[in-house]
Amino acid sequence: MWMHKRGFTLIELIVTVAIVAILAAVAFPSYQDSLRKSRRTDGKNALTQAVANMERYYAEKNTYVAAAMCGGTPVICSGSCSGGVCSSTERNYTIAFASSPTVTSFMIEATPVGSQAVDGKLSIDQSNAKQQDINNNGSYGAGENYWK
Repeated sequence: MWMHKRGFTLIELIVTVAIVAILAAVAFPSYQDSLRKSRRTDGKNALTQAVANMERYYAEKNTYVAAAMCGGTPVICSGSCSGGVCSSTERNYTIAFASSPTVTSFMIEATPVGSQAVDGKLSIDQSNAKQQDINNNGSYGAGENYWK
């Protein structure tokens, strides 16, 4: 009499492993992109808070000149300051002035660090003009005048 054995054949197992590998190869980059986008919110929030602090400073002093990002008074960055470097709340970005503030203008940049470093810099100025280095080439070009 012929007995049926329970279980999977080697072919069935190989096909299943191949399908799982293909799904993982497709899903993992999408997952990484989703993580990067969610971490980008940390930089955006830090910049938005820094702009609010700069406007508060301007309302009191009628200038942006003496505002300090980190290590001075008042501190514009609402994240953590260590050794003169300001970090966003989740420490995915460093926050700094792109250039020294003038009486009527400033630009603040969020530079990605760590696992977020493959993302481009974010910036915002006194008129709330936003830029993002989408192609991560170190400069802002055409089509990079907004945040994604």
